[in-house]
Amino acid sequence: MQDKSSKSENAIFERLRRFQVSQGMTWDQVAKKLGISVSMFMMVKRGERNLSPKALYRLEQAERELVDRRSRAERVVEGLMADEGTAAQLVERESGKLTRLDFEVEYCNTRAAKSLPRQVTLWKPPEQGCAKLRQLFSQTLDTVVILLSCLPHALRSEKYLSQLTADSRVRLTNAALSLVIPEWRTLAAESTSSPG
Repeated sequence: MQDKSSKSENAIFERLRRFQVSQGMTWDQVAKKLGISVSMFMMVKRGERNLSPKALYRLEQAERELVDRRSRAERVVEGLMADEGTAAQLVERESGKLTRLDFEVEYCNTRAAKSLPRQVTLWKPPEQGCAKLRQLFSQTLDTVVILLSCLPHALRSEKYLSQLTADSRVRLTNAALSLVIPEWRTLAAESTSSPG
């Protein structure tokens, strides 16, 4: 019985190792993403402890995100090989299919974080709203409005955004821009390079 449990835990540790290597993360970064300690990883590796259901759920979420990113990348490569457009056009087309993105977020204040969600889902606004947001962005390059438009209604405030770590806010902002304006990097580059 002990041997079977040990094999199961080693299988989980192998999943953890594959995820860590595929993301180029340190064990500390993986531990933080899953909400556990590095020493817990070592205990799982030795078969002394099991991952909590919450940590297993977070691992499954992270693995799903990785598969989704890979499959989008594979579709872009296949499109390039079939001469269906430039890389930028194919990435834009794939990004346009997305309607929601889920993210683990971190907060500056750990006490306040206990009452705030650990995962945030960004939603793509309806196409008419996206058109208005694209026009506004081309004129102002205001990323806060774009991010607020993608947040769930209960979190849609600058006060909420101010509680996020800089890294979480940047990741959410980039994702919101990709949902609303798949070509946002091109627009930003054109706006900053054009004279006055």
